[in-house]
Amino acid sequence: MQFERNNKLIKSKFWQYFFPTVLSIFASNMAVVVDALIVSALLGVEALSGLQIIFPFICFVNLLCWMIGLGGSLICASAKARFDEDEANKIFSVAVMSILLIGIVIAIIGLMFPNTIIGFLSNSPN
Repeated sequence: MQFERNNKLIKSKFWQYFFPTVLSIFASNMAVVVDALIVSALLGVEALSGLQIIFPFICFVNLLCWMIGLGGSLICASAKARFDEDEANKIFSVAVMSILLIGIVIAIIGLMFPNTIIGFLSNSPN
């Protein structure tokens, strides 16, 4: 009987978070499509190729954010389950500061070496 009660709790929590997760992933992917439509309509097809060249880099940055954010939240939730508030707060702070620091480093590198990055992502800087 205890197993059945826990199963119902887990199932209800799964469905509680399922639709917001699906909608956030859908919105993230739709943002790429809308960006492509706006860029191609307003700036032309040549500008769209520039947007598509940078897409692998965008995926890499998203990977880092998901890895640190989701991993940090799981470790933080584990610490909260052990009722260790100080550890949970420390892990949360480290995860947020890591994402912020990585974002700043990527922005600085992108501003300092744009031609190198473009040359790495494509055959021609044009």
